[in-house]
Amino acid sequence: MSTQSTKLLHRLEKLQEEAKAALVSFETTNANDGDPLQLYNAGIKKGNIRFGLFGRDLLISALMAQDRSMMANAIRFVCSTLGRGANTRTGEEPGRGIHEYTDVEIRGRLTRYNATEVSLLLLIVTARYWNLTADTTLLTEQKASLIAAIDYIHRHLKGGLFMEDPRYCGADGYALRATYWKDSRLPGRED
Repeated sequence: MSTQSTKLLHRLEKLQEEAKAALVSFETTNANDGDPLQLYNAGIKKGNIRFGLFGRDLLISALMAQDRSMMANAIRFVCSTLGRGANTRTGEEPGRGIHEYTDVEIRGRLTRYNATEVSLLLLIVTARYWNLTADTTLLTEQKASLIAAIDYIHRHLKGGLFMEDPRYCGADGYALRATYWKDSRLPGRED
């Protein structure tokens, strides 16, 4: 291994150690549906929680970390908060994964179910969890929710493309203007 590769590897290992140490400050416990789950808030600003629990962030972080416990807790959390019915105010529809656990109101609506990709991420992380563990217990435990997530995705497919449509929750729009990964403001682009 070259000197440059060794330095890069050492730097990456140091960053990983720093990230693990910092993770503790994001930690929270949630008992939304039964047993307490160790989860992680999405952001801190000036030492205070700025963003709470986000389904997408929990799933992506667990996937990136390849941490089985994080994966299991994120899967359980998203399954326990998965949409059960239609709600025009929150954007909830059956099988739709939660965007933001803490309600934020924008234009008279709530952001709770304003993310399209959470249900798909739930299935991806569940598949990866099973691949890492070969344990079917979690899949069996969450079977109804996983099927609901599949049905949600299938319901939105039109000609092989996923089509977002607020009419599935009985609304003409959502609180957020964009319901995909970048739902916040882009610098230099007001629209």
